[in-house]
Amino acid sequence: MWIVEADFMDYLDVIEVLETVVANVFEHVEKNCIEEQKTLGIDVKRPATPFERITYKQAVEELGREGIPLKLGDDLLDSHLRKLGELHPGFYFLIDWPMKLKPFYIP
Repeated sequence: MWIVEADFMDYLDVIEVLETVVANVFEHVEKNCIEEQKTLGIDVKRPATPFERITYKQAVEELGREGIPLKLGDDLLDSHLRKLGELHPGFYFLIDWPMKLKPFYIP
């Protein structure tokens, strides 16, 4: 069990912690769950870090180039996030959201 006390962390520090946790889980599964991977027919590999950071503004602009009209200040729907996943395969973080869209859980 992990307990993290981080009084002076900003959101970029939190991203680094999350990134490390995800990468370490993949590494553990890659090394310790070989039989399970064979059974499932998958090959788990630790993802490269650091994960890509995509700003909210960049996401809106990229979606616009894909024919999805959004303006700055619009929230991103699940369909928008799926398209971003196609454009950015693998792990990434969406950062710098407008505060009015995510005031409580995204500082």
